[in-house]
Amino acid sequence: MRIAIVLGPFHAPPPAGYGAVEKVWWQLAGEFARAGHTVNVVAKDRGPGAPPAPFGVTPLAGATATGRIAIDLVKDFAYALRAARALPESDVVVSNSFWLPVALRTARGRNGRLVVHVGRFPKGQMRLYRNADLVHTVSTPVAEAIRAECPALAGRIAVLGYPVDVATFGGAAADGEKRAGELLYVGRIHPEKGLDLLLRAFRVAAARCPGATLAIVGPSEARAGGGGADYLRTLQAQARGLPVAFEAPIPDESRLALRYRQASAFCYPSLAARGETFGRSVLEAMAAGLPCIVSDLACFADFMENGREGLVFDHRGADAEARLADAIVRVLTDAPFAHAASERGRERAAGYALERMAPRYLAMLEGAARPPD
Repeated sequence: MRIAIVLGPFHAPPPAGYGAVEKVWWQLAGEFARAGHTVNVVAKDRGPGAPPAPFGVTPLAGATATGRIAIDLVKDFAYALRAARALPESDVVVSNSFWLPVALRTARGRNGRLVVHVGRFPKGQMRLYRNADLVHTVSTPVAEAIRAECPALAGRIAVLGYPVDVATFGGAAADGEKRAGELLYVGRIHPEKGLDLLLRAFRVAAARCPGATLAIVGPSEARAGGGGADYLRTLQAQARGLPVAFEAPIPDESRLALRYRQASAFCYPSLAARGETFGRSVLEAMAAGLPCIVSDLACFADFMENGREGLVFDHRGADAEARLADAIVRVLTDAPFAHAASERGRERAAGYALERMAPRYLAMLEGAARPPD
């Protein structure tokens, strides 16, 4: 099968970038190529000196995100036109660009069948994708939102969660690497991620857990999906006097895996009911053996149960801070619970291992590539 995967205009694929979508499809492209398929990834140029890939790569001039939707959509449209012209002949095209399905309407014969990947909750665009042969998304709530927005697509939606490189994340921490009492967050530094709630809760929890620390790892720049410099300064001021470290994003998966394994527990307190679609960093943390704390968003229910792989706290209401603080204290001080949650988390994450998920993704693409009866 000839597979073309088009990534978006704003993030270069690994190792130059650190977007979850770019990581996933880059890894899957390698698995598809190893399985004998012809794969070409069309993506923002990784720049000079990028290591070779085990599949074809078509570099394009990308763009820098501004955080302003109208401007970024114009940039995506120009990129989609370039991508449509650059596509090789293929049996199936996977689109990760907002406008590419529209740009391909006049070039379907050469490009084969169209699979549209939807990695975020739809915001009115699904009607533009009625020509798609398949719409792929990563969690049940997003699939339901797609179905509600465009009922014509109801029979063409596939739900497959993101894979995780368990072999990389699942190693044990070496002697001297483990940081006892460290709570870790990895993700965008943005208001929708609940980081101000996390800091308020950690202030309460730290008074009950001597030696506890918190590390917040991720991008704050608006171009990388963060809340910007002003928001970061607000969080830093809120954290004053606490053992809290703000750390730069880690694009290299091996280094990122080590950072997970250094911690004692993981917290992902997202508040984005219409923005959080999967929570891949939670699965990465589970693969690394960390007991996890997450907010009560529907997307996490696909792979995490309260009291098993960790704790789910109700992030709604005035006492959310107290509930999160209680959860932090438990994962950092209840050693038997933390150990059991760690083991169950590793087991659950193993079901999303790259080598297990890649054949399922291939089957999805092969099904889309077959002409209708």
